[in-house]
Amino acid sequence: MRVVLRSLILAASGHPAVRWLVATAPVSRYVVDRFVAGVSTEHAVAAATALVANNLSVTFDYLGESVVDEAGAEATVRAYLDLLARLTDEGLAGSAEVSVKLSAVGQQLDEQLSLAHVSRICAAAHQAGT
Repeated sequence: MRVVLRSLILAASGHPAVRWLVATAPVSRYVVDRFVAGVSTEHAVAAATALVANNLSVTFDYLGESVVDEAGAEATVRAYLDLLARLTDEGLAGSAEVSVKLSAVGQQLDEQLSLAHVSRICAAAHQAGT
């Protein structure tokens, strides 16, 4: 039963209308506002800037899990690499870290592919100083 429920939730989360509903519904809006910095790198960097200015550290997670093809996995890698570059450019890398789900970088497609993807992200994070 848990597997069926998990599959249903993952399928629903990939649907744009469901994402919009969760992000805007009054019952979930507080959680979204508190834990989701935004829908773009710009929003995330702006939120990080404000938090770091208050002597807080931040952790980023690119939302999206269980990719279905190599293009989706590569898009996730690119999002992390772009974010790490922006954090470096803005002087925020020392107060930030990224959290990566292997399922978001292709684990279910090809384990070696996902390891190569996560290695790229880890190398960029190390170079950035996170």
